[in-house]
Amino acid sequence: MKIQIRAVLATLVLLSTLSLQPSTVFAQGTAFTYQGRLNVSTNPANGSYDLRFTLFPVNSGGAPAAGPLTNSATGVSNGLFMVTLDFGGVFTGTNYWLEIGVRTNGNGAFTTLSPRQAVTPTPYAIFAEGASAAGISGTIPTANLTGTYGSAVTFNNAANNFSGNGTGLNNVNAISLGGLGAASFWVLGGNAVTGGANLGTGDNQPLNLISWNSRVLRLETKKMSLGGFDSLLAVNTLGGASGNVISNGVMGGTIAGGGAETNHLFGSEAAPNTVLDNFGTVGGGLNNTAGYADTDFDNARAATVAGGEGNTASSAWATVGGGAVNTARNDFATVGGGSVNTASGEGATVPGGFGNLASGAGSFAAGKGAQALHDGTFVWADRDPSGNPYSSTGINQFCVRARGGIQVDPQTSMYFGSQTRQMLNLWGTQYGIGVQSSTVYFRTDNASGLENGFAWYKGGIHNNAAQNAGGGTTMMTLNGSGLTVNGTFVSASDRNAKQDFAEVNSRAVLEKVAQLPIQTWAYKNDPNTKHLGPVAQDFYAAFAVGPDDKHIATVDEGGVALAAIQGLNQKVEKQRAENAELKQELAELKQMVLKLSDKKD
Repeated sequence: MKIQIRAVLATLVLLSTLSLQPSTVFAQGTAFTYQGRLNVSTNPANGSYDLRFTLFPVNSGGAPAAGPLTNSATGVSNGLFMVTLDFGGVFTGTNYWLEIGVRTNGNGAFTTLSPRQAVTPTPYAIFAEGASAAGISGTIPTANLTGTYGSAVTFNNAANNFSGNGTGLNNVNAISLGGLGAASFWVLGGNAVTGGANLGTGDNQPLNLISWNSRVLRLETKKMSLGGFDSLLAVNTLGGASGNVISNGVMGGTIAGGGAETNHLFGSEAAPNTVLDNFGTVGGGLNNTAGYADTDFDNARAATVAGGEGNTASSAWATVGGGAVNTARNDFATVGGGSVNTASGEGATVPGGFGNLASGAGSFAAGKGAQALHDGTFVWADRDPSGNPYSSTGINQFCVRARGGIQVDPQTSMYFGSQTRQMLNLWGTQYGIGVQSSTVYFRTDNASGLENGFAWYKGGIHNNAAQNAGGGTTMMTLNGSGLTVNGTFVSASDRNAKQDFAEVNSRAVLEKVAQLPIQTWAYKNDPNTKHLGPVAQDFYAAFAVGPDDKHIATVDEGGVALAAIQGLNQKVEKQRAENAELKQELAELKQMVLKLSDKKD
């Protein structure tokens, strides 16, 4: 079947078409009628057809300007049909062509007819296109005062009044607005101001500065009654991302900037900076909090987070300088930076590092994994490969874990004041070096066994086994069995080092030695080893030498032995002289006896 349509007449009534009547102007509407002739092959069509109409701004190709509009079951008689079409207010002076599609009633796809039909104006539309409003009197209805005026429009009646928000006004050079002259307004190019010029709000509402349709700065004054005639005025300064928050009720809060919002396909994620207590401050960064989330706006006052990410200062005067995920949660507590550090003791400090904890009052923790758990402690921890923390064990400790050693500049001297009980504790407190009044002492374990004591080595390396020189030479040991010296033991005996010389009665010393109790015995801490000699009490009572009656100095013991030997020698020499004298006398007696015997013979 061949379908052919021929346009016969198009009647168009345009939007805003003016029909001149005395003192009135009225619109004709946007619908218009369209008549056409439809042939099937060469014969006029009869029956019902579906007709589809689409409006184009060009006679071929291009995109539709309006439509399509479908008129179903349109009656066609002897090839003629008439329809009413309404494409809305698209007829503003642009030329259009009408494209028509046809099919039998509800059957199959539409067949597009060619060519497109030009939409032609009626005499009223021709008049309306060039008509002017000159000579129109009366009041034009508000609904009819629409559209765009391409040329200048002058309103020179001083009594004219205008309402609305001024949207769309361009190139307006205001002599005055609201009764104020042009010098009273701030302009983008800057102002030449005089004293007293202000920018802001004249009521109790905050002042907002907007960028990219989002708030970037809000300034507001807060007032709080202090009782009686006293009150407190403070300004909240809220800068940065629009999601940043200074809690309602907070006074003197400051967020200098920072904060962020991440937009995703299915939503957004905020990382705001927040001030929760009076006079709290967040300098920048993102997801930082100054203050404590409760109804008391003064219990964490003046808390500060300078910047970084995910940091919290949640107590009065607490401070976090920066870094990430750091917390200062006690009064005057401070975390300088680093990451995952916590200062939870009053006045505690973590200067930085990673994973440090200062929970004691006035404590200090630095490095990695340092834990100052007690009041007044200082803990420094190196980077332990195993990740183990290093902790204080009591108050007022200075704790250092430095596997590479502790180094002091060679020009540095160390002083410990004049107090006693300055102790260097090793392996707990059973081994160490300390100071008593006028005495430096060394302490060792009191457990039984010959290995418990002191040793001096030459060369070798460290070995944990008792009395093991680690490949070096044992020079001397001092333990339960006494002092053992590898080589000659010498004592200072220089005459120039001595004074108060006096003669000694060697015979008297010998007599005292002869009377001195000499016994065998064993030390209580070494019961299996026997010794022979006097006790200090008897030795001191006999000779009154040495430091006291609890010790026998080896020099005194040797001196007594030497004096006794001299006394014994004197005694022997005397006896030798006496013996010689007796021998002489005996010889003389023998001679006398022999002489007497000879005489008798």
